[in-house]
Amino acid sequence: MPRQAPQAQLGHPFGDGQHSSHRKAINMSGNCTSWSSERIELLKRCFHAGLSCSQIAREIGVTRNAVIGKMNRLGLSRPKDVIGRQLERRRAARPARPKTART
Repeated sequence: MPRQAPQAQLGHPFGDGQHSSHRKAINMSGNCTSWSSERIELLKRCFHAGLSCSQIAREIGVTRNAVIGKMNRLGLSRPKDVIGRQLERRRAARPARPKTART
């Protein structure tokens, strides 16, 4: 008697009954921007100017994660004391939230 393929589970997002390694990969290269030498120089200038990764990302037109990854590959990192000062400035700029009593 021939074996039948297992039935797809109801509600499974890939209800084709295939193992996860047999699914087609998503092509992410279609929407990725390349890091031109101009973009890399802009990244370095923004980094040395003290901009945050989010600010650099908006300036260049890429995601924050793309900036973090590129900075990592370029070996760019900020000393811990600089990061601490930036956090202190952000906290000081935020209005204090009123504390509510917990019941």
